Amino acid sequence: MNSDYVVSTGLLEGLKDEIERIKRLGIHKVIFENDAKNVSLDPNKTIILFRMFQEVLNNTLKHSNATCISVIQD
Repeated sequence: MNSDYVVSTGLLEGLKDEIERIKRLGIHKVIFENDAKNVSLDPNKTIILFRMFQEVLNNTLKHSNATCISVIQD
């Protein structure tokens, strides 16, 4: 996903889009719970947090035998 897109739409929308990408693969059940509001962050921090989230998801997909991934944000 393009960093400019994540900065323009916000971290929360970027996370939702990434989760939807995983869901569309149809391999894992993905649960996303969100109680937080979209906050304004420095663009560099937004990109760093988004890339960290991507890495966590990619490592989960690659190294675990999980069938369900839960992402809970509060």
